[in-house]
Amino acid sequence: MRVLHVFKTYYPDTFGGVERTIHAIAKGAGLHDIQSDVLSLSREPIANSVEFDDHMAHKAKLDFEFASTGFSRAAVTKFKQLSAGSDIVHYHFPWPFMDLLHVLHPPGKPTVVT
Repeated sequence: MRVLHVFKTYYPDTFGGVERTIHAIAKGAGLHDIQSDVLSLSREPIANSVEFDDHMAHKAKLDFEFASTGFSRAAVTKFKQLSAGSDIVHYHFPWPFMDLLHVLHPPGKPTVVT
């Protein structure tokens, strides 16, 4: 099984409370042969797309921020690709842009909201 976690930021750009929760879920799920990927935004997506504790932190280019909400054209395509290869999409709120991703490209598979 493969899970795609979606949140506005993640390691190595940031590693706060939600990011640590995603990490703990991915690490724990890995003990049960569940693979995890994380999609987030970054000002430097190529340099910051890294493998971290047996899961991949995928980055899309942060285009701009408005009212503390990051937006990215590249994230739309990246979300479509990553969600197609996943069995479950796990959205970590709050991030209004994530709602837009879901509406533009409904994954057509089970989703979880935390």
